[in-house]
Amino acid sequence: MKPDELQCVSTEAGPGTVLMTVKGRLDGFGSKLFAEAVDKVVRSPETISVAMDLREVGYLSSAALRVFTVALKKLKERGGTLVVCNLHDYCRDVFEISGLGTMFPIVATQSEALALCLSRAQEKRIASSWESLETLRTPEATIRIVPGSTTAHGTVGILGNVKEVLHADLQEHQIASKIFSETEYSIGCGALGDEVEDYYPIMGEMITIGGTMVWLPTDGNDTPDFLIPRKSSRAVTI
Repeated sequence: MKPDELQCVSTEAGPGTVLMTVKGRLDGFGSKLFAEAVDKVVRSPETISVAMDLREVGYLSSAALRVFTVALKKLKERGGTLVVCNLHDYCRDVFEISGLGTMFPIVATQSEALALCLSRAQEKRIASSWESLETLRTPEATIRIVPGSTTAHGTVGILGNVKEVLHADLQEHQIASKIFSETEYSIGCGALGDEVEDYYPIMGEMITIGGTMVWLPTDGNDTPDFLIPRKSSRAVTI
């Protein structure tokens, strides 16, 4: 093999996820070899997401950009994604000026790229086997149990009657405040505010994910409100 010939190594990194490490120049000629290697990976029905490590790629041209675009389209058709990592400044600039930098995630490290790909692959597997998941049925709701990647026990706290939340049939005396910074994941009826009488008339659909809250006030404006705190505080409640 010539020292300057493009090299593409593909390894299975987990269920539905392939890691591709690329070395060389993705110019007009190199992009042809690159396209063949990428097509072989994405053509496999087992491949849902691809993490591409470009730490040893110092140059890429428009010919290479087309390969990324075609691969992304094929992966999206099966509910997957393409994630690129370890970009040199020049390659990052090429992605940005071409507009491709917003079409798929570009992250700093290989571990970040693999985490995103494995997460997307898991979502795809869960969606395809939704009806076969462990299910709990209650008079108010049907709950699907999604297997996690950890052996740690999870907990679910229900504040109030689920039926009343689903039908927005809450009374003022049933409103419970909870420290915002301690509520990592939640969904229901809620609002942000200091006093119950301030927000009770406009409480709406609410969700918190990883420290960010979004809720839809029922003030008729159909405009969601949100809060993304920069530090933890016990002063703000939902």
